[in-house]
Amino acid sequence: MTGAATTAVLAVLILFGVTARLTRLVTEDEIAAPLRSAIGARIIRARGPRSMWIDWIRCPWCVGLWLAFAVTLGMWGAERLLLDGPLLPLPGWLWVPGLALTNNYLAARWQT
Repeated sequence: MTGAATTAVLAVLILFGVTARLTRLVTEDEIAAPLRSAIGARIIRARGPRSMWIDWIRCPWCVGLWLAFAVTLGMWGAERLLLDGPLLPLPGWLWVPGLALTNNYLAARWQT
């Protein structure tokens, strides 16, 4: 593998690790339980106990999707600000959604 290919693979692995960890932090870790409880109580008051939003804050697939997009977009922006060029030799509109969805799938599978 060339240096650029190795860097791209490393970036994808870091992206996966960050998304998996953040997904677990938001959906399962004890440290985020007070935040989940506060958000859940607010949702129940506003929408009722059977709201889909209650499931959303506990579902690794749901939370992971939005976190994957946020982390992938953050990487896409950071590589343009901090590096001389993109890590992946494709336009952002092409690889950001695909990589974010792949990242979400892997992170959620890792959690379940």
